[in-house]
Amino acid sequence: MGQVIESGFMSTGMTAKMAASPTAVVLIGLGALFTGLGWYDRLVKLGGMGGSLPITGFANAMVAPAMEFKTEGLVMGIGAHLFSVAGPVLVWGMSAAFVVGALRYLLTGVA
Repeated sequence: MGQVIESGFMSTGMTAKMAASPTAVVLIGLGALFTGLGWYDRLVKLGGMGGSLPITGFANAMVAPAMEFKTEGLVMGIGAHLFSVAGPVLVWGMSAAFVVGALRYLLTGVA
């Protein structure tokens, strides 16, 4: 699926490097959409490992907990639970990136 999407972007004149980012955005959007529609698990069973890759799996990990609590409303249900699984991953990832960047700057003077 990713290759088909990337080929579509490349058919508009983009290079493979230029098509990589919009392809990722489309895959994340499709992962979230398919999770919201309740199709994601069936597609993963059909497609195999491709649905478990980090890019689509991340979208699924964000949307699935929010969908479980949608009956509690937009703010206290979906909004409050949207980052319940992916939130700690984002926080630790950004914190580690900040620490490593700060150490690099302190040791080398290069940002």
